[in-house]
Amino acid sequence: MPDLLLSELLRPAEIGDLLLPSSTIQALERTQAGSRPMNLLFYGPPGSGKTSAARILAGPDDSDTFEVAGVRLKDAASVSSIENFATSLSFSGGYKVCIIDEADGMSKAADRVLRPLIERVSENCRFLLTANEIDEISEIFRATKK
Repeated sequence: MPDLLLSELLRPAEIGDLLLPSSTIQALERTQAGSRPMNLLFYGPPGSGKTSAARILAGPDDSDTFEVAGVRLKDAASVSSIENFATSLSFSGGYKVCIIDEADGMSKAADRVLRPLIERVSENCRFLLTANEIDEISEIFRATKK
């Protein structure tokens, strides 16, 4: 067994393991059971289960999952690794999943490059973003409430 941080060893492995309100657990279970996954943005304070929820929804197939810290996304060149992953075919025949953890750390330049990429690869790849500060996420990634 590889050396892992204790936080990784204790990370929830199933949606029911997350310490979230039951209504949120039920919504995540419906999302997981659905045949067409959605792009999602999880936000809240540190330790609230955002990254764990994203990893659980991404599924166990690591070959079809790419995870990057948003703070590393500074410009168009830094988004190129995501583009390479998202435009390639899935090994399982399903969707690929890109997790952008701490997306509130992305630069505005990366925001402008990532949005059209997400739209362009929508038939092949889903994006799960996490953020501590929703106000730091570009408006283009936030759904408007009506």
